[in-house]
Amino acid sequence: MKQELAKNWMSQDITVIPPQTPLTTIHALMLHEHIRHLPVMVDNKLIGIVSKGDMRSAVSWSLSDEQVGTLKLNAEEIMTPDPVTISPTATIGEAANLMLKRKISGLPVVTEQGRIIGIITEADIFRMVVEAWDNA
Repeated sequence: MKQELAKNWMSQDITVIPPQTPLTTIHALMLHEHIRHLPVMVDNKLIGIVSKGDMRSAVSWSLSDEQVGTLKLNAEEIMTPDPVTISPTATIGEAANLMLKRKISGLPVVTEQGRIIGIITEADIFRMVVEAWDNA
C-alpha cells in the first residue's frame, strides 16, 4: 500500500485561487465545494495554500457567515506561503510521512516543471486504505 504513487490517489480536479481572492469567496468555495485546501497561484506558479486551518487562524469560527463577510482579508494575507509539495511519483508512504512530520493535512502535487497537477490529502490516503481493506 505505501508503495502506491501519489499521482494515482491525488485529487486532480482542484480549485485554485489568485492571492487577491477575498475571504468571503474562500469561505464560500470551501463550504460549497466541500474542500479544505485551496492552492494560491500567480502566473501558473504555486505561491501558497489556504487550508481550513489557515482560515481558523485568521477568523473566529464563532462568527456567523454574515460576520465573516464583513472581514476584509484575502488569500495572500492568510495563506501559508511556499507550501510543502510532493512529486507525482512520490509514494503514498512518502506523502503520509511528510504530512505527519510537517503536521499538515494536504500536499499539492507538483511536476518537475513546477506545474500543479493535483493535491493529495489525508482523506485520499484514508480512501486508499479503505479500498485496500475492502479488497482484502
